[in-house]
Amino acid sequence: MIYLIGGSPRCGKTRVARALTQKTSIPWFPADYLGAVVFQYISEDELDAKFPLSAIRDKNPSNDFRYTNYSPEEITEFYYTQAQSIWPGLKAFIKYAAHDEQDFILEGYQITPQLLSELDEDVKKSIKPVFLYKQDEEDVESGIKKNVDPGDWLLKNTEDQTIFSKVARSISVFGSRTLKEAGELNMPTFNMDGDFNKKVEEVVTYLSS
Repeated sequence: MIYLIGGSPRCGKTRVARALTQKTSIPWFPADYLGAVVFQYISEDELDAKFPLSAIRDKNPSNDFRYTNYSPEEITEFYYTQAQSIWPGLKAFIKYAAHDEQDFILEGYQITPQLLSELDEDVKKSIKPVFLYKQDEEDVESGIKKNVDPGDWLLKNTEDQTIFSKVARSISVFGSRTLKEAGELNMPTFNMDGDFNKKVEEVVTYLSS
């Protein structure tokens, strides 16, 4: 079985994947790894259009810059553009793993309901997807401020803490889009607001059942 965990940034995808691999001993891969491979095969004149967030980070890695100059809707669209850009590689990876009856866990914002709906019916029989989202902006902002991980990409590249409210808004917008898309395609979703650790356990239980 191929377990696919999609959803907005900072909604618990990595935590769920890590907990699931600990429970099942099934290997886990971030979709970012595949994205890094695909990135190498995009011509330079297409990079900015196909990977807009990466292009913005290359020019200015500051989250203060990004969330001041681009709206939550624009940032969400950037994420979806990048997901679409790596989809051919991701789709092939899933297809061949399903054909070989491999078990693994794949997580990342690049996994969207609409893209998964494009898989062949025989491949769909070998996948178990779930989509995580958050919409409580106060809860998201509070969680960001409580994070003490020195390697956190958001904390490392943000000087103005008022930006966190804009990040929270962006995550909520992304979550709304995920919820709408998954609902239209009848794919399972989990709201990760509130008791986060409990929600992670619920998702892991669902996936491993």
